[in-house]
Amino acid sequence: MKKYPGLTVQLHNRTLDVHIGRYPNGRVAIELFDPAINEPWCTATVNMPEYRDFNGLWVFIKDYSENEGALEALVTAGVVSPPKAQIPAGFTEIHICEILHPDILKESTRK
Repeated sequence: MKKYPGLTVQLHNRTLDVHIGRYPNGRVAIELFDPAINEPWCTATVNMPEYRDFNGLWVFIKDYSENEGALEALVTAGVVSPPKAQIPAGFTEIHICEILHPDILKESTRK
């Protein structure tokens, strides 16, 4: 995962760094990292290989369980758009969001 200097989100009264990586199939992964404890706080995205790729411009956000609030934090920080759609995942839903932050967008379209 790669850290983007100055790109942070507020979640559960913490300031978390946004780290970007890729899943094995090349899709963008977003991890929220807590610099206070030098550990990942959560992985905000999930890999949904059974769904279209959307040309690398979209991510699947998990906003339940330990990730509750991650979607709002990422939207507020301008990292991703508000959800464009939801898809079922077990007993809950995953949010499909467009990548908005220019550094992440540039990384997401790099092959």
